[in-house]
Amino acid sequence: TGETKPLVSEAPRATKKISVVVGAVDASRSLSRCLDALSVSCAGLDSEVIVVKAGSEATAPTPCSAPGLRTVTMPEDTLTPILWSEGIATSTGEVVALTTAHCFVTAGWARSILGAIENGAAAVGGPMRLASDSSNVDAAIFFLRYSAYLDGRPDGATHDIAGDNCAYVRDRIPESAWSRKTGFWEVDVNREIAESRDTIVWSAAAAAEFGKSFSMRSIARHRFEHGRLFARARVSRG
Repeated sequence: TGETKPLVSEAPRATKKISVVVGAVDASRSLSRCLDALSVSCAGLDSEVIVVKAGSEATAPTPCSAPGLRTVTMPEDTLTPILWSEGIATSTGEVVALTTAHCFVTAGWARSILGAIENGAAAVGGPMRLASDSSNVDAAIFFLRYSAYLDGRPDGATHDIAGDNCAYVRDRIPESAWSRKTGFWEVDVNREIAESRDTIVWSAAAAAEFGKSFSMRSIARHRFEHGRLFARARVSRG
């Protein structure tokens, strides 16, 4: 898993309609709930769920509750954008959806994504909601990361969707915007899609809840390391 691998266009030929890549870091309290929600949302669809684990998650068993479930393990301290890029590179779906193990999608999430893509979208995102049983730390993390993606926005074209609740048509992801080595950063990918005049769509029905997440110490460390990795990724692409 430490080897540098090709971009998304060189991933395996699509054999599924939708692949859901779940980044799992510090997710022992939430992974089972995440997969249960995906199992409901993807029921009856030609789908696969790929859980990419790091750190303590890598040795923990994965609850088997989602269709076509596969697990990929990565080195300790691997950050979520790298988990996503690894999952994308090993996925087989025509559509690749991203989330984390701290997110719990709604029942209509997967079909809302596919519906928007069938109507021509290259990428789809939806609202983030704070789970009702969240802690004060969860709430602080939620508003830090997701205040731009709350309920209330109407369906339609947009330029910005959250990496923790988004999906892309595989063949329409700009290859220059990400790599397996430096990670999948939705900010850069969304920007290149918009600049190419392709369509990013907001779907209010494609909602996900956030909760049961990091400790304060863990999120502070991760935010710092994300900043360093993001800077390296952008410099590497000029």
